[in-house]
Amino acid sequence: MSDLELEDTNTSCNIVRTDVTARAASDFAADKDFKFNGVGFMSHLLCYDATIIDHPEEREHTATQLFYPDERLLASKDVLHLSEFLFNITLCNYDFSKVSEEPKKNPLRNVQSHHLDRFKVEFRDQIMTSTGSNNNAMSMASMKCSFGFASGQSSPDGVGTDGNFVRMILEVKHNVSTPAVALRQAISEGTNVAWTQLRSGVKWSDIYVPLIGGNGYLIQFAAIACLNPGFPFCFVMSKVLDLTDSRDRLVAAGHFSKIKSFISSPLHRSTETEATLTDEVFAQNKVGYNPDLYHLKSQKDFFASKNNDYDDSLLHLFAVMNALFVNETCRKNILFPLCIRQSRDSFELVFRKLTDYSIGVPKDPTLRSNYIETVEQVLKNIHIRGVAHLDFYPSNIMWKQVADSNQVHIMIIDWDSGHFIHEDLSSLVMERLSRNRKRLAFEHAIAAGRQITLLDYDLSLLSLLKKNINESSLQEPRKTELDAAFILLQEPTEEQLLLKEEEGGEDEKKGGEEDGEEMEDEEEEEEEV
Repeated sequence: MSDLELEDTNTSCNIVRTDVTARAASDFAADKDFKFNGVGFMSHLLCYDATIIDHPEEREHTATQLFYPDERLLASKDVLHLSEFLFNITLCNYDFSKVSEEPKKNPLRNVQSHHLDRFKVEFRDQIMTSTGSNNNAMSMASMKCSFGFASGQSSPDGVGTDGNFVRMILEVKHNVSTPAVALRQAISEGTNVAWTQLRSGVKWSDIYVPLIGGNGYLIQFAAIACLNPGFPFCFVMSKVLDLTDSRDRLVAAGHFSKIKSFISSPLHRSTETEATLTDEVFAQNKVGYNPDLYHLKSQKDFFASKNNDYDDSLLHLFAVMNALFVNETCRKNILFPLCIRQSRDSFELVFRKLTDYSIGVPKDPTLRSNYIETVEQVLKNIHIRGVAHLDFYPSNIMWKQVADSNQVHIMIIDWDSGHFIHEDLSSLVMERLSRNRKRLAFEHAIAAGRQITLLDYDLSLLSLLKKNINESSLQEPRKTELDAAFILLQEPTEEQLLLKEEEGGEDEKKGGEEDGEEMEDEEEEEEEV
């Protein structure tokens, strides 16, 4: 636990809290790079929706499923109209005289007042903008959103409202780096909005604050949501979209359509008991999460597969996760990260805690049989998506018995080493693979009559698990002991060692005969000379 956190034992549930220090929203621009201590983040590479934080049996978060436009929506009249609206924004003449915070060095890159005014007209009474008004009227304090990373004096360029709550943040900037600058400011302001909703009694699972950053040509979408009971996280919903590109413009219109519909629907306040818990969460200007529900994997425990470069390794992890997440079958059997939690000088990956799952092979023979069959099918689905796990140990295979049946549900965890099957492994990954792991993979490829691939590293361990499925040592429920037992099974048998010695002896004998022949040839050449 970092020095920013303390474990609160005086509340009605166990909550780990983090201090919140407010700054001007502009301080979070990319060039200043202040850290959002206590906020989680998720890349758009992992196409976030409600499924990630759903329990297999029940939906845990209801709001986040609303905001990814599908192809049917993109063909609707409303989206086509919004696409035309966005296209007209790129064509209009720039007039930046009323945007007081923007520098006026390059008119072509400054956001004009028309930009905000057109949004206001299109969204009617749903949007308030700072164009032509006193900034104090749009400050976080005046909107009763003082608590959060943005100071009370911070003023967003625009907000979406339903008349009772601020529901959306809109930031428009003047340059091509708009998404990086605008979204960071919008994130700080969005945390204020989310926490205000929480303190007003809105349930944590209903918190969703869309964030929009644009400059008239480029636009990007993100959102703030919460983990139980009051831990905010931001996930980026789109790449940077180019409004002069017809497909990007259509996707942006789809996002706007979803957002318009969302902020039109009312937010419901929680019960009195939940509101009391919310007050406890925000005691002493701290926010927190329930460690009984979430598992945090620290940076020191994260395997940076790209030669210890954490940024590259995290992006690589998200790319691999995304390839699996888009497949519904894989999505049911893989534990995806909810977000990355920042602290002062490190990060933590946040996962749902699988409290009702176990590791180790089931003791019951029927469950054990169904376990290995399910594991084999799950791994097959993963490989079909072009991904290899590369650390397919029993300790990374979590299972539980499905209620009222002899079936088991499998969750594959710990994807730090995961790679696409066409990738070359870095030197760090090769060093991590033991000699026995490499030998087993090579032997599996030889038995299959082909060149070795990354799939063989997974399949060889699966074969080893199947071969030893009845070993009592593999029923060990503790990770350290289970890993030790499985590593021991990777050692070559006495027969294999004996065969290797015999092959080595034959090679040595053959090498000696070849050396003797070479000496005879040399002697004959000398005689001829």
